[in-house]
Amino acid sequence: MSKNELRITKEMDVAGNFAEAFHTGLRKGVDSKYSALAWHAIHICPPNVWAAFCEYMTRNIKPGNVLTASRLGELLKAYDVIAISDAKKRSEIVIFTCAMNCMPQEDIESLFSWLKYGFEI
Repeated sequence: MSKNELRITKEMDVAGNFAEAFHTGLRKGVDSKYSALAWHAIHICPPNVWAAFCEYMTRNIKPGNVLTASRLGELLKAYDVIAISDAKKRSEIVIFTCAMNCMPQEDIESLFSWLKYGFEI
């Protein structure tokens, strides 16, 4: 297994730990203007938007899979939560989606390293 890969196992409890690992990784693992945007976008959106994002990610990061920075980037760039209808929070939902979609590769690699560290300890 390469240091640039994370083999997902049942013991990692990705569904139970992803939200905290990702959220913390944005600020402690990356801490760029893009990750700060994503972190703040999480906080201005309705809770169902963050929950839907975490469900999407954990549905695509299953035990037996190998996660790489490249795959994490693909998942972030393909994410589309704009379909969630909440007329009062429409702008915040668009900001959240765009923040996830526009994260640069360098930030994705730092975030991946944080997630890898968090799931391997």
